[in-house]
Amino acid sequence: MSTHASRRRSRPSKPHPDGSFAALPWTAIQDRRLTGNELRMLAALYGHRRNRQGDRREGFAFASQATLSAEVGVSTRTGIRLLNALASIGWHRVTSRFEIDPDFKGNAKARAYEVGLEPNEEWARAAITAQKERSDRARETMRRCDGAVTSTHEEAASRHVSTDTTGHVTAVMSDVSRLSPEHKNGQNAGTDPATEPLRDAAPPIARPPEPS
Repeated sequence: MSTHASRRRSRPSKPHPDGSFAALPWTAIQDRRLTGNELRMLAALYGHRRNRQGDRREGFAFASQATLSAEVGVSTRTGIRLLNALASIGWHRVTSRFEIDPDFKGNAKARAYEVGLEPNEEWARAAITAQKERSDRARETMRRCDGAVTSTHEEAASRHVSTDTTGHVTAVMSDVSRLSPEHKNGQNAGTDPATEPLRDAAPPIARPPEPS
């Protein structure tokens, strides 16, 4: 990674326009399972969490993965890993933003993070199950791709190579058409067609007669 990219990644994000701040519950401070970056990501989620009582969006954070990652100072890939780790512990669960905010006019894939005040075991079980299903689907896709590549290679090999019952390669299909009729009909017993000279091969170069 270049120094420039590293500096750009660690650059602090701009403060929120409303001057808000992130406040963590003591349960998060006391949760020894959380690493430093996971705790910072949780603080970023709390910084976006709606706390207005009576609001149907209370308890939800609306921020993209890229925004949260930039605020923590990590790459988006690392930010996604941190969010998944928090979900597997039960600190938040993910839902569609349109389910919580029907008036939202943005990206159809926008997410809403419901952030709790303590780990929720039910959320944790659901997140672990979802992550396992995604992992299984990814492995199944890789297995199918590997199988397709293997089948393609085997099919290509069967088109080009002919083998006898012992598995010994006797002829290449592309060269069979060049064999003489005698070889094609199995004549010249005791000879190996694969090693016999081809009928239409160039004749040997005649040597000039030696001077008398």
